[in-house]
Amino acid sequence: MIFEEHAILEWWAPAIDGRVCRLWRQIVLNTPRAWSYLDVSCYERKQPGIGELCLWLHRSGAASLHVSVNRDFILDGCINGRTLYDVLGGCHARIASLQMTWGNTLFFEGRDFPCLNLLVVKNWAQAHFSSSLDRWGPMPELRSLRLGHIPSSMVPLNTLASLGVLVLHDTTLTSLP
Repeated sequence: MIFEEHAILEWWAPAIDGRVCRLWRQIVLNTPRAWSYLDVSCYERKQPGIGELCLWLHRSGAASLHVSVNRDFILDGCINGRTLYDVLGGCHARIASLQMTWGNTLFFEGRDFPCLNLLVVKNWAQAHFSSSLDRWGPMPELRSLRLGHIPSSMVPLNTLASLGVLVLHDTTLTSLP
């Protein structure tokens, strides 16, 4: 639990803790939840590359993921043809919280997010919106949705009955349900 709590405070903690001694390294490597907090917007450290993120996700095993992506991360940068969206898309069913400064509607289309309970997207990377939320995969656990700079027609409010929090920044609603 200590290694997991440290990872909550500082996402790169497992890599640091694993360097203390052999025992700590073994414990950290066998604690998937310690690897389940990803912040692809770190300021104190060099931003992680796609390869490092893949390793982190592998070490997180089947643990629920908590991901934060800042706009400073190059969304279309790729290594071996893989983008950040490709890497995260491969583990979409494990994402419990996802906070993005720049989102892409195509990332959500056709994907189920069975354990997602917090989604925050401040801006959208595409100039046009290719889909509405009703074409996104199901998000049965979603309790908090915060979206920015999005057309109101993209958000079918009648399908979001289970939400505890709905925040639409810079959005003009033409009608209320």
